[in-house]
Formats: sequence, C-alpha cells, structure tokens
Amino acid sequence: MKNKKMYLYYVLGFLLLFTLLVGCASESDDEPGRADPSQSVTEGEVEPNRAENGAGTSNAENGTGSRIEFSQSDGINEDGFWEGIVALDYVEIFDYENMEIPSDVHSISDEEVELELERLLFQFPPRVMDRAVVDGDTVNIDFVGSVDGYEFRGGTAQGEMVTIGMTPFIDDFLDQLIGHMPGETVNVEVTFPDEYPEESLQGEDALFVTTINFIAGEGQSELTDEFVMVNLYDLYGWTNVEELKDGVRSILQKNAVGSFVETYILSEVNVSSIPEKLIRYQEQSMISNIERQARMSLEDYLQEVEMDMDELLEQSLEGNTEMAKRSLVLQAIAEHGEFSISRDDVADYFEEHFGSRDYSSFEEELGMPYIVQVLLNQLVLEHIIESAQLL
Repeated sequence: MKNKKMYLYYVLGFLLLFTLLVGCASESDDEPGRADPSQSVTEGEVEPNRAENGAGTSNAENGTGSRIEFSQSDGINEDGFWEGIVALDYVEIFDYENMEIPSDVHSISDEEVELELERLLFQFPPRVMDRAVVDGDTVNIDFVGSVDGYEFRGGTAQGEMVTIGMTPFIDDFLDQLIGHMPGETVNVEVTFPDEYPEESLQGEDALFVTTINFIAGEGQSELTDEFVMVNLYDLYGWTNVEELKDGVRSILQKNAVGSFVETYILSEVNVSSIPEKLIRYQEQSMISNIERQARMSLEDYLQEVEMDMDELLEQSLEGNTEMAKRSLVLQAIAEHGEFSISRDDVADYFEEHFGSRDYSSFEEELGMPYIVQVLLNQLVLEHIIESAQLL
C-alpha cells in the first residue's frame, strides 16, 4: 500500500483559547491524579478509556448491574479498518481530491477575527510576578504527580488555571501554594481520599512537584507584540500581532472548511447501507462512556434517569448512526486512496502532542487498532481539507 505522508492538523476555532488540540490536552482535565477522568472519548481524541476485552456485549443490558465489557479496539484490525468490512462496497466514492468549498463558507470577516482575539485575551490575563500567592488567587501551575517515586497517569498537567479556595483539588493541594512566589517550584504532599474514584490511588500518599507560573491579574491583557511572543510563540510560532491575526484567520478558515467537509460526509455522500456491526459498536462505546462518566453500571444509570434500554437506544440512534456512517465513509476514502498509518506515524503524533514517543499506556488502555483508526481518519480529513478548492 502507498503510505501517504501524515499531516496532523490543529482544530482550534473556539478551542483556540486553550492550546493545541486533536488529541492534545492536559493529562487530566479534572482533579490531579485522576487516572480515568470523566471525559467521553470521541473520534479525533486519544484519551484513555479503561475497559476489558470483549466482543461488545453488555452485562448491564442483562440487568446484572455489572459494568459493560467493551474495548475501543473491538472489531478494528491493525490497519485501523473495520474487520470483515470493505467500505467501498457500501460507499459511492466522490471527488474528495477536489471538493469545492463555497466562498461563504471559507470567507472569514474581520469581525470574526476580532471576536476570536477578544476570547483569546480573556484566556490570558495579565501576569502578576512580584508578590506571593494568597487565598483566593487564580494561579497558573504545572505539576507532576507521583506515588512512591513513580509517576502515574492523570497526575501531570501544564498551564493549569486554578483558584485557591475554589477549584476542587484533592486534600489541601492548593492551600500549600499560599505564600510562595511565581517561578517557585513547590513539593505538594497530599493523601488521596479512601473514596477516590481511581481505586489504585485510594488512600495513597502522593507528591506533586508543582511550579507556580504566574498569578492572574485583574482586567484584560493588552494585545501587543510582546503579549504574542510571551503567550503564543511556543504554541504557534507567532511573533507579533499581525502574525497572530493572520494565523487566527487561517485557523478559522480551516475550521470552517473542516466543518463543511464533515457535514458533507454525513448529508451528501451516498451510502447504500450501514453495516449493523458499526451501529452496535457506537452503542457499546456510548454505554461504556456513560458508565465511565456516571461511575455506575448502566442498569443503575437507567434507574437514575428513569429510562429503559430501548428508550436510551432510540434516543441515541440518530447520533450513533451518523458516527457509524462517518467512520464508514472515511474508511472508504482510505481504501480508495491507499492511506495508511505506520507505527512511526503514531510515535510522531505522541511526540508532537505529548512530548514522548512512548505511547504504551495509551495502547494498553485503548488498543493499537483504535489509535490507528483515529489517526487514519484524521489523515483522511486533513487530505480532503488540504486538497479542497476554495471558490
């Protein structure tokens, strides 16, 4: 098979306000140390989802109260394709090499750029560096957590904005920052509560090596070349305001084209039928994510929301069918264009977004087939966007 070069793109738009995306996020978006944050996994994200091996059968559906046995890699082969499915048998291939994008889709106004800049400034408040942290301060921190000298998944974050006395961190984590200056590194010692959601951390003493980057000041930062260099150069390479504006406009345009492509795939591409296997997979993935988020069995969840299984599946049928169609169409394009993802591509991705070529913990939790499928679909979408004809 021809191995097309892999282009991973940033999907920013409203997410421009945070950091580079497409699978890149802090190790945890919740309390430090949470190995299994309550975040649903969607295609385009590579985020661990603890699950046992299985063929997509749910004990919870049988009323046992057990958690669903599901792996994100169920039914996917090592090339990232659905096992036993030739997508081109179902999908009428279209001219994905030269998709025409109407001008009203990709034209970005000055007003849209200015609005995005206002949102951006809101996310980067003035930095206070000349006094110690006090109770009630909002501070920007980096931290690396460990138990008995070993770092654990979910215990690391960079650029985390927290407010002393308000942000819900474990134990007295944030209180221990009081009295320390921006630029200092503090050894924060905490004990995970006995009822902590991640069983392996319950009751464990942990050390979080925490760096205080800055205290957030009052008001809004001024948009200057210095602001761009300090806050955005490392992420995007922008050195001045003009480069920032051009970059934001380009990102917004790419997002608009990407949204158009996604909508086209769902509404315009002819698909003769969708294999039942793909819809069942989406249902099982949905149920698994519900159980992760709610931290209870499906049976208990259904009782909580006063809904039965048939109602849940009926309510989610349209969304699950759309996800199945999207996956089928993207695989058909990958088959037609002979796209592929190598192990080196996977390692490159993790090095770019996580700072390490070691993705073994992700592979253990998600399975390599799922990771390859996610990156393969990103590659296909990026190719369509890059090849599009802007009218």
